[in-house]
Amino acid sequence: MAKRRFVGLSIIALYILGLEMFGNMAFHSFGFREDVAILFASSAVVFCIVALLKATHLELFNFRKVKIKNMLLAIGMGYALTIVANLIMQLLPKVVMRNQASVEQLLQGSTLLNGAMIVIVVVPFLEEIVFRGVFLNLLLPKHPVIAIVLSSVLFAFAHSGTTFTEFVTYFLPGMILGFLAYYFKGIEYSYGYHAFTNALGFVVIAGLVG
Repeated sequence: MAKRRFVGLSIIALYILGLEMFGNMAFHSFGFREDVAILFASSAVVFCIVALLKATHLELFNFRKVKIKNMLLAIGMGYALTIVANLIMQLLPKVVMRNQASVEQLLQGSTLLNGAMIVIVVVPFLEEIVFRGVFLNLLLPKHPVIAIVLSSVLFAFAHSGTTFTEFVTYFLPGMILGFLAYYFKGIEYSYGYHAFTNALGFVVIAGLVG
């Protein structure tokens, strides 16, 4: 158990390091150079996490065990729950979503391929490892409800959720992703839905900034 906690906290530390690197870049105007740097930095963090898991013989994901039927079911369930969450969010005060503004700024100076890799592949995978994999499997495996709620709170704050509207906007998706990871017994399925929703958002935002 001590090893699991150590690895879990180490993964969180690597994620925070990645956020700091991204935050420092976000203070400057995005361009191709920053775009490549962000892709490299986020990929490097993922590589370090995967290497740490392999070195400690801990498994948080295994895409070979994924069943297409279950993946489609997870996406369908996630989408249905998101519709309910969106109805709740319609009642919230309207604010400028800083995280979305940062993504739009990134895509303005990004190539389509690099932007897609960051938004659809690397970032969702990293976030599912940290927020669902670590909390549900390494830190609080015997307390899934606490793990899902706590990870959703941190997920919201990691997405600049400091106002009530921003917090709820990311807390509810965090709860949905946590539920999917727990229900299907694997972050592969929460990642599938996370990547799916990010892909939809990427198409919309890329169309707006393109």
